[in-house]
Amino acid sequence: MTHSFVVIGGDGAGMSAASKIKRELPAAQVIVFERGAEISYSACGMPYWIAGVVDSDQRLIVLTPERAREKRGIDVRIGHEVTAIDPAMHSVTVKRLPTGESFRQPYTKLLIATGASAVRPPILGLDLPGVFTLRNLPDARQIERFLHERAPRRALVVGGGYISLEMVEALHARGLAVSVVEVAPQLMPNFDADMVDEVSKHVRAQGVALYLSHKVNAVTANGDGLIAHMTEADGASGLVQHIAADLVLVATGVHPNRTLAEAAALRIGETGAIWVDDHMRTSEPDIFAAGDCVEHRHLVLGKN
Repeated sequence: MTHSFVVIGGDGAGMSAASKIKRELPAAQVIVFERGAEISYSACGMPYWIAGVVDSDQRLIVLTPERAREKRGIDVRIGHEVTAIDPAMHSVTVKRLPTGESFRQPYTKLLIATGASAVRPPILGLDLPGVFTLRNLPDARQIERFLHERAPRRALVVGGGYISLEMVEALHARGLAVSVVEVAPQLMPNFDADMVDEVSKHVRAQGVALYLSHKVNAVTANGDGLIAHMTEADGASGLVQHIAADLVLVATGVHPNRTLAEAAALRIGETGAIWVDDHMRTSEPDIFAAGDCVEHRHLVLGKN
């Protein structure tokens, strides 16, 4: 029997699974549907390309679709978006984005590896030119293009987590004056305060302005630049402060891309991500899920 495996998403989890399947079952048909133009790139390296440490965005690409097809025997189809999953029929509906044409693809086993998207908090003005999120390579290219073409002098980073601080370092390295607004009373809120204290001191020592326990409520245009309107996180004083910037990066976290799973009536976990068991199976036994779209068992806390 020839097995047909379908993978939705061509980044880390999806391509790792596809490659493993071909190693274990060389005769199996493995199809990867990716709506973007690239697969298997180093998202973690994007801030370092923007900083100039990595000299080209092409250095971030680990595996091309052509190489995946030729060397690994994986049927990678870029520019293809899966729009629906039919567990009863063991098929997915796929749209060819260049033409808009849709077709159905049957599967024996399915892997959902749809990843996560950047959170867009309820801040007015996030659609203004010069306001960015950073989640994928196209996002990074937009930021790099803006830096090259507009030569901004001032940057505001909303959020104090991993991506935020990596981009603070990158923008500082590009010569921008950088400010950070974080709603929590410390940077890196998922760490204990005493561990982060030295980080805050170091960031400030580099000339970065930190606004902790503050939140941005709106961004407005101001000539060729932007103005961020900020208040204390608890809103107690009612005082509104204003920060001028030429570039605003919103990095307040991510949320799992679960729409396909929800529409297929797959179980969604307590965290809001796709539920999976210890073998990455969803509530449908022939559908698996992996990567940033799923929740997982925390061995220390004993919960998902």
